[in-house]
Amino acid sequence: MQSSLEIGAWGPVIVDMECDASNLDDDLAISVFPEAEFEVRETGENLFQLIPRMPLSAGSDYRISVSCGQYQQEISLSVREQCILFIGDPFGTSEIWKKCPGEEPVQITYTVGQISDFNVSRDGNSIIFSLKEVAGKAGNFYQIGRNGEKSTDLLTCPDGICRELTFNPFMQMYAYAQIGSPNRLVVLNQDLEEIFIQDALAADLQFSPDGKFLSFLNEDQGVAEILNLQNFQIQRYGSGSGLIGSWSADSENLLAGENVFSGGLPETRIFEINAQEGSESFLFQTGDTQIEIYSPIYSGKPWWLIAAVRERGAGFSRQLWWVRKDGSEFEAITDDYRYSHASASWDPDFSQLLFQRVRIDVSDGMPEVLLWNSNEGEFELIAKNASNPRWLP
Repeated sequence: MQSSLEIGAWGPVIVDMECDASNLDDDLAISVFPEAEFEVRETGENLFQLIPRMPLSAGSDYRISVSCGQYQQEISLSVREQCILFIGDPFGTSEIWKKCPGEEPVQITYTVGQISDFNVSRDGNSIIFSLKEVAGKAGNFYQIGRNGEKSTDLLTCPDGICRELTFNPFMQMYAYAQIGSPNRLVVLNQDLEEIFIQDALAADLQFSPDGKFLSFLNEDQGVAEILNLQNFQIQRYGSGSGLIGSWSADSENLLAGENVFSGGLPETRIFEINAQEGSESFLFQTGDTQIEIYSPIYSGKPWWLIAAVRERGAGFSRQLWWVRKDGSEFEAITDDYRYSHASASWDPDFSQLLFQRVRIDVSDGMPEVLLWNSNEGEFELIAKNASNPRWLP
């Protein structure tokens, strides 16, 4: 049996094949060209997901052979190029726009200027957005396809304000934060039934790339929390607003920071959390460098991170810097202090950095979305008067 699929760099590949799920490791054989490693998960009777352990190469083709006993499938994979999503005119018409390589941006939502925020599923097949607050209530969620098609009402906020609904295609779960009385973190199954609730003012919700963990900031307690989605056990680590960074591509570690005081002055302690082991490893503390570090993320260089850095003598501007993992070296990527930079994220092969900046030396400064090519060192302006940049796999 042969089939052709188009997927994002993170998969998954869906396989419908008769195979004994109790003995998958021995019975299911997978070969891939060019070479790539996949994790196999059962999602239903004779239905399996093949999840890349590391992101596939965007724009490339793969051939996968899957066999189990007398059954065999040949799958031709095309991995989509990464596109970019953003909110255009966030303080006015406020709609989601899509920009793909070599194409002009196109509007994909039509809500009469009501978009508040949105998230993209890891497989790139669905976009979930919420609408702006009206009369103290907001956060009804809607879902569309990657091109804006098949718009559906997904979830009505039960009370107060709901935000950051995101979908985990690998575990078939949703999660969102509810601001009300009480504040709650809510996890739902694929049928939108509540399966886990925690009283917490949650922010910065992130599923790990393999979908096994959910990280978030508990603003009530000032801690980073990691929820294991297989047993619903929680790990807690000291952190703060704007200090939780990215997951590593292999889902083993999460970067985070914590503000500490030394000699009466604030410093940033950067550390790495191993979610599997439930442990943290100290990386460095800013000490007498006179800088503050926010939102550290991994890069394609093993010993280097990217972070938003504020120099104490340079006002409120945050610049994007290379930061050596032990804190011994720093190198600026942006150096225009009229702007403050945030929301940085890499494409899967760590060659392009997507981010947002806003002019802070004028009263009417508007946000902009930019792309930095790390190989060429060049910047590309994606959109003016735009915010909330996201990659679309």
